[in-house]
Amino acid sequence: MKRSIEISPYALVGCAVLTATIAAPAVAGVSSAARSRIVSSRRVDKDIVDVLESHDAITVIAHFTLPNGMRSADVAPGSRERAIAGARDAILAKVPASQVAVRHTYRSLDLMVLDVTTDGILALLDRDEILHIEPDRAAHASSDQALPLMRIPEVQALGWTGAGIRVAVLDTGIDAGHPDLSNDIVDQASASMP
Repeated sequence: MKRSIEISPYALVGCAVLTATIAAPAVAGVSSAARSRIVSSRRVDKDIVDVLESHDAITVIAHFTLPNGMRSADVAPGSRERAIAGARDAILAKVPASQVAVRHTYRSLDLMVLDVTTDGILALLDRDEILHIEPDRAAHASSDQALPLMRIPEVQALGWTGAGIRVAVLDTGIDAGHPDLSNDIVDQASASMP
């Protein structure tokens, strides 16, 4: 069986993460019973079933809760990573490795990137902790909003081209006050224009 791999950028909390989407030829498609269960769960993005009709696996992002239905933001920063890892490991221990393969996990986010089959989706749906499953889609960056915010058109109108000058613009686009980042930001600086 041949597999083609498409590399796509996935943007998350201001950082670029590269993931691969597996697109292998289909073996069987999705049974009507499986389709009905997946759709009626309302926890799986509708595009996933369509992809699984023609492929035997898809790369998804699975969002989950921590014990007692808590989200990562509800846990004290000092124990957040441990709580996320424990919840993630408990979910993965109950799903067959032949149907769910871990592609990427996050220390401070209650989600994981997985390669799953139709049966893998069904196994994940057996876990009440799974809140939502969505396809890992390519994200496309655009400077349409960033350039005006940095006043680049105004600078260009003054005739300044930047020729011969080295410039670095570091824009992570994060919310530095977000609880998931409370232990991760060592220092920050802002050089924004008034």
